[in-house]
Amino acid sequence: MDAFGCLPDDDRDGSPNMVDLCPNELGPMESSGCPDRDKDGTPDKEDLCPDTPGSIEAQGCPDRDGDGLPDPKDDCPDTPGLLKLNGCPDRDGDGIADHKDDCPDTPGLAELKGCPDRDKDGIRDQDDACPDQPGPPATQGCPDRDGDGVLDKTMSAPPCPAPPTTKAAQNSGKSQPGALRDRKGHH
Repeated sequence: MDAFGCLPDDDRDGSPNMVDLCPNELGPMESSGCPDRDKDGTPDKEDLCPDTPGSIEAQGCPDRDGDGLPDPKDDCPDTPGLLKLNGCPDRDGDGIADHKDDCPDTPGLAELKGCPDRDKDGIRDQDDACPDQPGPPATQGCPDRDGDGVLDKTMSAPPCPAPPTTKAAQNSGKSQPGALRDRKGHH
């Protein structure tokens, strides 16, 4: 204490040295005796935005969208989002920020830019001709299990019937109604 009964205050800012975090620099008591240019209560040395008022929780920076992430660290400063996604939203909850998600309203996979793949063949459902059956990219995601080059989904049609002939028409050599002719016109 000095001769007047006051605690020492070397910088004469009103914060006694014992509680003044900056005993040799002028600063208001609200910022623990340290300089605070923007007067937001966060000392300049701890303030990420020393010339722009902000909250102490946001390290002295503004948080326009109110998501708890200071604007300089927020990839989406005007849209409330998740801290783990740098302040960006994720509407479908798949862990991929909407601005990086090609399917922001449908949960999907990171390796497919946020789009789903129901059959897990590595082809996004929206690009997969057979989204419920796994197949290679060369066949647009459709299977060809027997490897004949005909996709399995096209093999469901019945085979073409044989042309109509009768044994009688073949054996008699005479024309029968409905009998087929060869190239020379013979039955």
